[in-house]
Amino acid sequence: MKRLHTLGYAQELFRAMGGFSNFAISFTIISVLSGCVTLFGLTTINGGYTAASIGWPLVTVFVVIVALGMAELASAYPTAGGLYYWASKLGGPGWGWFTGWFNLIGQVAVTAGIDYGAAITIDTLLHAWFPAVPAVLGNVISIDPATQQVTLLIYAIVLAVHALLNIFGVRIVALLNDVSVWWHIVGVILIVAGVVGAALFALQYNPGTAGVCCATQVTGSAVHGLNAAGTLFTVNQTFNATGFPLWYAFLLSLLLAQYTFTGY
Repeated sequence: MKRLHTLGYAQELFRAMGGFSNFAISFTIISVLSGCVTLFGLTTINGGYTAASIGWPLVTVFVVIVALGMAELASAYPTAGGLYYWASKLGGPGWGWFTGWFNLIGQVAVTAGIDYGAAITIDTLLHAWFPAVPAVLGNVISIDPATQQVTLLIYAIVLAVHALLNIFGVRIVALLNDVSVWWHIVGVILIVAGVVGAALFALQYNPGTAGVCCATQVTGSAVHGLNAAGTLFTVNQTFNATGFPLWYAFLLSLLLAQYTFTGY
């Protein structure tokens, strides 16, 4: 409070959210589940799974450096306004203006991207429950018009619900964020346990043939087993379907971790 007074401010921020709720916002924005699910396919065609084994720790180091710098700024300028206020005080009004607008544009883009991913997921789920709902997988070149119309309709509904909640239901958003923390923790644990359990199940009941462990795919007379552990730490041209050099494809694969950390 003394620091605020030296900056010419009185402590008058209405705190509708507690400490845990504020932590929950950051944790929810990181959203390991939505970040990984949305861009997991990008990883598999940009250098392979090294984005998870090498990319995640690599990106995390730089994110922590940024977080430490922001923590120093927050302790020096404990005011509302965040990034644009810090930039204005340290670099002048021009830097504050650019920082504020770039931050706003980034948040709008991230929200739009996540909600569109949610719309695709909801569309696929509805198709599983009600086959009459179109949900044909496609790409940028060949998009099924009926599927796209349904996806865009769901997308608009999701955006509208988010807007209404943030305008009229701050306390509801705080509650949802609190639930989201435990949802993410439990969800990640279940996914990891499921993947490990499936691998162990394959080891026990599907030993493979011709010296190849755990046959997962058979093409003609060739039996393809599980990848070796070294695959997780090898940037392999086999997983580069971008048409770009391998080093550039690996940089693209880092978007998985960077996108997940966005907003933190």
